[in-house]
Amino acid sequence: MRNIIKNKRAALELSIGTMVIIILAITMLILGLALVRNIFKSSMYNVDQMNNKIEEELNKLFSEGKKIAVYGANNIFEPKQDDSWGVAFGVKSFESGIDAATKFNYVVSVTSSDEEIKQNCGSEWSKTKAIAWIVAGKSSDFTLPAGDSYKSIIRFKIPENAPLCIIRYTITVNKIIGSTNTSTPYTTDFFDLDIQAK
Repeated sequence: MRNIIKNKRAALELSIGTMVIIILAITMLILGLALVRNIFKSSMYNVDQMNNKIEEELNKLFSEGKKIAVYGANNIFEPKQDDSWGVAFGVKSFESGIDAATKFNYVVSVTSSDEEIKQNCGSEWSKTKAIAWIVAGKSSDFTLPAGDSYKSIIRFKIPENAPLCIIRYTITVNKIIGSTNTSTPYTTDFFDLDIQAK
């Protein structure tokens, strides 16, 4: 009889212990999910704030009469090896007396010569390799009414073995004229990538 009572007590203690563990596990899961949700929420807020700040800075540069603006202190960016990086820029249409919107296109090229790259970065590096770092936003067409602006990001993927040197890139914007799609230079600007150690 005593053994039966002991067994019932042990079973009851075991089931109470199991329930406590389950309740604690569910509580920890809920707290963990709430923490992850808050982290994602705050990071999305930070991204939105950053996008707003970039847009404000570009608009400030446009108010100074610039046709193109690159967002960055002195147009220099310092990505690290094996890094994904974005260079934000904008183009504003100062065309006047035109009823319809104006067509534009832009293209990003490496301004540094092969000789300069080989001298500063190493003999195995070239313009072709440097332009291949651009994974999105190398060129695009867009249409702007007078006074409006176009904003975009040039996305880079810096290789893990990238040289620790400076490479200059140029954004060339052309205006497309008429039905013949003749392009004429509109504006240009440059930026430098100063590759940092990982």
